Amino acid sequence: MKSSYRSGRLATAGVLALLLVAPSTAAAEIWGESSAKVLIRRGAQQEKRGRLSRALRHYTDATRLAPHYAEGFLRLASVRERLGQYQDAELVYTAALSLPAGKAAALRGRAGLRFRIGHAPAALADLEAAVELDPSHHPALRELMTRYSQSGAWAAALATWRKIRTLTTANVSRSQGLALSALAAETDVVALGQDHPSWVRRSLVRLSQR
Repeated sequence: MKSSYRSGRLATAGVLALLLVAPSTAAAEIWGESSAKVLIRRGAQQEKRGRLSRALRHYTDATRLAPHYAEGFLRLASVRERLGQYQDAELVYTAALSLPAGKAAALRGRAGLRFRIGHAPAALADLEAAVELDPSHHPALRELMTRYSQSGAWAAALATWRKIRTLTTANVSRSQGLALSALAAETDVVALGQDHPSWVRRSLVRLSQR
């Protein structure tokens, strides 16, 4: 077990080193990315079957072939996290931040990992940065809104909720708009009554009392 763990750590170190020194010729990148996509598909199939160690090998090989292809790093970090290799997962997420195409996703992934291991302040900072980079990512916005409300940051929660409302009103279908209307209805004090446990209503009440 210890030998396997050391091998995993060495593989992670090798991948990160490749990211720093890999050649960037167009032909090499095209070939490497094409081959990496094949390996990532194989890794995803193994992951669905619960064969995480095999998936890990495929994703590691993908990052070696295409060290500038973000998806390989994101998949590798995710499966390391599933295996409980949190330190290695965090290192890979951090490495992926240098790849512009994957920066927002890497921040979201690292935020989730840091929340899981109890590093809430750093996790929240990652999530905020991810939303700033990709302000239309609804799951991240909802997660950020929830985290704000759980920590009692009511003004920030409401501001995030308004962003979701604006995006939804502008861009989504009628059915999603109706779902948003149901959420907005939580602000109706008359309809809900004084004791309704809605966090939206509680935040409005808190703000009105300041």
